Amino acid sequence: MSPLALHSTLPLNDGLSIPHIGLGTGGLRGQETTDAAAYALSIGYRLFDTSQHYGNEEQLGQAISTTPIPRSEIFIATKYKPPAMEPSSDPSVPTPRHSDEEIYDSIKASVSKLDPREGGYVDLMLLHHAGPDREGREAGWRGLARAQKEGLVKSIGVSNCNIKHLETLPAPRPSVVQLELNPFCQQRELTAYCASKGIICQAYCPTVRYIEDKIKNPIIVKIAERLGQSEGHVLLRWSLQKGFIPIPRSSKPARLQDNLRSFSFELSPEDMAALDTLNMGAAGRLTVIDPDNLPE
Repeated sequence: MSPLALHSTLPLNDGLSIPHIGLGTGGLRGQETTDAAAYALSIGYRLFDTSQHYGNEEQLGQAISTTPIPRSEIFIATKYKPPAMEPSSDPSVPTPRHSDEEIYDSIKASVSKLDPREGGYVDLMLLHHAGPDREGREAGWRGLARAQKEGLVKSIGVSNCNIKHLETLPAPRPSVVQLELNPFCQQRELTAYCASKGIICQAYCPTVRYIEDKIKNPIIVKIAERLGQSEGHVLLRWSLQKGFIPIPRSSKPARLQDNLRSFSFELSPEDMAALDTLNMGAAGRLTVIDPDNLPE
């Protein structure tokens, strides 16, 4: 395999490229977000993932706007959050929806928080999930496509979706799909589909949130001990060698620095095969969003 390094990138199907590892900011709040992003920038991170739902776009933007690193070298990803995840269960109560203009205004608001310069933009914007239904999904996608055409957003994609959701999206084709990915939740059919369409997969929960009964699985521990690495390093390296983009979350400087050690070693084909045996399918999912429960 070709060597992987901190500033390695992967090509997107729209002609652009994306860094091979990033900082996830879900759950970070206020100054914690700014401080974590500023430190991450100082040690070499260039990809930062946020969302309207996280409530920290402005704080991430503060770190990016004050760094001496050129904006062109930083990759900002965020997500548009639809007003509802599922259709209303009461026929007398309409499912909450945004109009096309409300969606576009919401996207513009995110851009202004993350890159407040004149001509500011974000590098990637995703639908946060495939809900509440096909009508809502297509409306959100139209908004992203419009923002891309007008230069507010460089690349667009979808998070928390399945193959049928992707197949029913109007043009353009997504460049990125973000989903829970780790050896326990491999989503093999979806990742194979994405690979066949030139869609890059971003992996959230790549280190299984350091949950004891998963991170200390004997297979992971054995590989880590033999290589002189931590279990977290092994899981991040698995993602990297799969061609995924892991976006581990942390606000701790030591952990942020430590995550980059995943570029310092390589897993053998036998190691990768052993980790692949940990797949639990849907039962391995840590997050509450199951795309298969969302309408097609």
